[in-house]
Amino acid sequence: MAERSVVKNYLYSSLTTVLNVAVPLVTYPYAARVLGPANMGRLGVAGSLANYFIVAAGLGLSVYGVRAVAKARHDRAALGKVLAELYALSLAAASLAAAAFALVVALVPRYRADAGLLAVYGATILAAGAGLEWFFQGMEEFRYIGLRNLGVQALFVAALFVFVRVPGDAVAYAGLYAATMLVSVAVNLRAALRLAKPELGGLKPLRHLPGMAALAAVSFAVTGYTNMDLLFLGLLAPREQAGLYVIALRIARMVVTVSATLSAVLLPRLSALAESDHGEYRRVLKRSFGAMALFALPAAAGLSAVAPDLVALFAGAEFGAARASLRVTAWLVPVVGLSNFLQMQVLIPTGRERRMLLSFGLGAAVGGAACALLIPGLGHVGAAVGMLAAEAAVAVAHLALAGRGALAGIAVAKDGLRYLSGSAACWAAASGVSALMAPGAARLAAASAAGAATYAAWLLISGDELAREALGRVLAAVKRPKENT
Repeated sequence: MAERSVVKNYLYSSLTTVLNVAVPLVTYPYAARVLGPANMGRLGVAGSLANYFIVAAGLGLSVYGVRAVAKARHDRAALGKVLAELYALSLAAASLAAAAFALVVALVPRYRADAGLLAVYGATILAAGAGLEWFFQGMEEFRYIGLRNLGVQALFVAALFVFVRVPGDAVAYAGLYAATMLVSVAVNLRAALRLAKPELGGLKPLRHLPGMAALAAVSFAVTGYTNMDLLFLGLLAPREQAGLYVIALRIARMVVTVSATLSAVLLPRLSALAESDHGEYRRVLKRSFGAMALFALPAAAGLSAVAPDLVALFAGAEFGAARASLRVTAWLVPVVGLSNFLQMQVLIPTGRERRMLLSFGLGAAVGGAACALLIPGLGHVGAAVGMLAAEAAVAVAHLALAGRGALAGIAVAKDGLRYLSGSAACWAAASGVSALMAPGAARLAAASAAGAATYAAWLLISGDELAREALGRVLAAVKRPKENT
């Protein structure tokens, strides 16, 4: 089986990233305008609650499964056995999680009042357990993942405009989301059977549990603090507050997704390099960290500068108040970028997953305390501050766990100062243009262009290596067609 290049994997994975950003850009503005803040809040709270059970049922397979499949993929017999054992565990865990979810909904009055919507989200727990995403990532089938996501998302977008037409269609919206997951399951099963033949004899699925335990605990701990904002909003604030926050968080998370793509693609390769070629491992880390910082800092500054117009365009005037929470959630981009880098490219490849529980426990404690204190008085803004505090606590703890030398030679001080000063210039340019124009899409476009152009110019003038390399590749790509004519 030929090795796939990181570049090709990244490009195909980028297709999924583009879809994760582009599809909400189409569906969320429509859904927000049709359903309104209260129903968007209902959907956000229901999805957040379901996520706890999805991740609990995942058993850490998003990391353990990728690693186990990557190690066995050159041995068809071993691969078939690993696939059968891990899939059996996943299905059993999903069934138990779905039953526990139903019990929670039945016992909590506020959830019981929305039982119909939550029942639909219960189906997503079963679909997630049957999804096999870890198998295709371990096989480095990023081309398949990207093209499958393209087809499924196209079906979702088309169905959305047909079945979601009035404010009362919140359950239909959730149903479409669950249906796309089930379609993915069916397609994945067929594709997986073409890549591997499950070995059904002599299976010992329980042998994986010791190795999965720490990763499962880490995954659940991450979900614990990353979903507590909406969990607290659902219990302590009106649905409209959750709806406003969902929009601000969605915009910020779409940008975070772009920043996190490279880590997901590099995980299988970095896990191998950490053991076999430490010099190459450090070289890849340095470039990855530089790319993350170069993108994440100006993205946060830009989001903060254009928040009013971006919210209005994305969700409509009814969600205008969400601009306040977006100015807070914008800073999740660099904070999550740093913690994701340390987690996926330093701690996990070097086998330090168990230590991350301390980070996530701290994040849950800090975020939970902040949300409990701030949400009753500040609503969606309090949730945003609580989430940013939680993510900052996790990033600081990850840095401490990685050790003093973890970023030595990787995070260069002069590069950091260059990106920070460039981001400040980006914010000033975007804010200046916004102050001179009337609100609307034209102002958003002009301010965004001004901020991006200012930042790019600053990087080139200050001699940033990554920026100059990117410009060189663009110029080479432009010249190539002319030379061939």
